[in-house]
Amino acid sequence: MSSASGSLVDVLVLGAGWTSKFLVQQLEQEKLSYALTTTSGNIHKTCEGRYDSSKIMKFWFDPEAETQDEQQYAQLPTAHTAIVTFALYGSGKVQKLVEMYSKTHAGHVLTNWIQFGSSGIYRGDYCHNHESAYENIPRAVAEDELLAMGGTVLNLSGLWGDERLPKNWPRRIAKSKEQLKSKGALHLIHGEDIARACVALHRRFSPGNRWLVTDRHVYDWWDLIDGWAEELEKEGDIEGVKPDYKAWIDELITEQNLLALPRDLSKLGRILDSNKFWKEVGILPRRSLKRQLKDDDWSS
Repeated sequence: MSSASGSLVDVLVLGAGWTSKFLVQQLEQEKLSYALTTTSGNIHKTCEGRYDSSKIMKFWFDPEAETQDEQQYAQLPTAHTAIVTFALYGSGKVQKLVEMYSKTHAGHVLTNWIQFGSSGIYRGDYCHNHESAYENIPRAVAEDELLAMGGTVLNLSGLWGDERLPKNWPRRIAKSKEQLKSKGALHLIHGEDIARACVALHRRFSPGNRWLVTDRHVYDWWDLIDGWAEELEKEGDIEGVKPDYKAWIDELITEQNLLALPRDLSKLGRILDSNKFWKEVGILPRRSLKRQLKDDDWSS
C-alpha cells in the first residue's frame, strides 16, 4: 500500500496477525476504511485470501532502538483509531511508539489508541473485574503507560475462532490426571467479538480505561473435557501414554465429593467478570461455546 500521513483512515491495525482476519471482515462489514501493517509488508500466511493487499503496509516497531526511523512512521496513514495488536513490555516502549506516530501525523485528527493485552495479569483464585488489582509485570507496565496517555487497554481472555479451537487444547495442557486436576475455569473470547469490540470502541471511545474482555461465560475445564473425551482419546497416545479422560474425571469427581458437572464457581479458582466492558460499549458478545455457531462463517 502506497500511503503517507496525508491520507486518512478510520482504523489503523498495527500488526496484522490472527486477530486482524476478524477485524478486516468486521471493518468491511461496517464500511470503515482501514490499513494494516506487517513486519514484511506481506499477508500473514494464515490470512491469505482475506485481505486486499493494497491495504497492507510494511512497518516494524523496534522498542529497543534509541533512534526511530521517522520515515517509517510518516508513510503510515493518519487514523482516527490505532490498534496495537502486538505485546509491548516495560516502560518507555509505548511512549516511543505513540509519540513518534503523533510527531509525524500532527494535524486536526486526534488518534485514539487501543492496545491488546492479556487477562493473565489478573492472578489469584477469586473474582476479578476491570477494577481489580493486577500483577505489576512488564506487560502491565507498558499498558499502564498507554492508559496514562489516554489510550484504552483490552485485556483479552483465551482467544478462539477459525483454526484456534479449545477442543484441541486439552491434549497439550492436560496430559495426565494430575494436570487435569489443576484445571479450573476457562475464559474465552472469539475473534469475531474482539473485532466487534474494537469497532464499538472506535465509535464510542473510552479513554484511560483498562477493560477485561471475555464472552461473559465461565467454563469448567472438567465439564468441557468430559464432553470431548471420546474424540480426544481417539487421537491416540500423548507422549506414550493413552489418555483416559472419562476415567480421570470420574475419579476426580469421587475424590472431591462432587454432585455434578460443571462445578460450582467457588471451586474453579480465578473468575473473570467482563460485564462492565460490554455495557460500556453498548453491545454484547455474539459467540460462545454454549452457542455453537459455526466457525465456517469466518473461514474464508
